[in-house]
Amino acid sequence: EDDEIAACRGRLVEMIDIVSPQLIVAVGSLAETHLPPALGKPIFAGGRIENHKSAKKLIGIVHPAHILDRLPLAQSGMAVQKSIVNITTTVEGIDWD
Repeated sequence: EDDEIAACRGRLVEMIDIVSPQLIVAVGSLAETHLPPALGKPIFAGGRIENHKSAKKLIGIVHPAHILDRLPLAQSGMAVQKSIVNITTTVEGIDWD
């Protein structure tokens, strides 16, 4: 698994450089753990990326499969709402010009 992720990391960095996204959403702990080092670690509620030439913001959210399969119903609703708030807050804070 780690070898497969490492093999794709260069392509991911290349795609980020080509697309120049305003926002990157790391979905799940696996995505957060294996982000290219230049992007840093995701910060909930809209962390700024200071050390990458194109990406501006990075957030992490809980993977939907984790919410559906592993959390009790009461916690799953809260996890969904937290993800929505994190994404909404971040998107609203981006200068799209």
